[in-house]
Amino acid sequence: MLKVENGFTFTNNPILYVTFPEEYKFHLYKEINKSLKPTALIKAYKVNAVDFKTIEETTVCTIKEVNMVGNQIIIRFNESSFTIDQHFQYFRLWIYKLPPPTEKTDLATEKKTTTQAFNMLMTNSDRSLVYRTWTNLNTLSKLNNLDPVSNLLKTNKGLRYTYDEKKWIIDIVTRDSSLPNNHMELRTGRYVKYSFKRRSTNNYLPPVEVNIQLADNKVKLLNDFYTFGVYLNSFVDFYIGIGCKEIPGFMYIQPLYISSSLNNPYTRVLPMPPSFIRIKNNEL
Repeated sequence: MLKVENGFTFTNNPILYVTFPEEYKFHLYKEINKSLKPTALIKAYKVNAVDFKTIEETTVCTIKEVNMVGNQIIIRFNESSFTIDQHFQYFRLWIYKLPPPTEKTDLATEKKTTTQAFNMLMTNSDRSLVYRTWTNLNTLSKLNNLDPVSNLLKTNKGLRYTYDEKKWIIDIVTRDSSLPNNHMELRTGRYVKYSFKRRSTNNYLPPVEVNIQLADNKVKLLNDFYTFGVYLNSFVDFYIGIGCKEIPGFMYIQPLYISSSLNNPYTRVLPMPPSFIRIKNNEL
């Protein structure tokens, strides 16, 4: 049980920074969807001052705004200062409207089960106070590490993500697997061939057919859309290109399902993740 004898006051406009591990790729979604904005809720809990056993909700602070910068969530409060007394126990924080990792974290080949740790930093506008999580104790998971560095650190430090195989997954791939899934290299002024491919599944899922389109002003498909049927365990080729005057560099695009054999394709197919594109102009 936590006991703060004299209480503590956070002054000068407290700010909470929540840093998500690298498995999350918030910047991909933010680049594609500028309006993406998370929301959050915070609650405080204290021990009953009479029986010193019962945990009760109390009001300490309320959230004013939530901003996203890279993989970091910045939370500001309505209160310019707030106090926790000797009966305070802990905060609970809920953050909504955040995309999950683009790939599963349960990777036996990499001896990995969960994401890395989440880190939190509480400070204020003039940085006169700094409180942060201590990474050696920042353990959310009870799942054992497949390759522990020490007998004292046997568990993972994050959240576990796996595919439940209740929906189909479609990727953009190269036939020779020369690039990772959903990675493309485009040459300015040219169309290049890539393929849609569904991932294998151990479940018997109902088939569905979807029409795939790009929502981007620079990158274009040769056709308005391409039709992909998940019942085909094969490649469906498509051509994609970018204009002659585009500057070499990197960008992301978001493939979308515009229609399907169902009213709502997302009941049977997971949304496609953002696709990474490298733009080149040094080849014919």
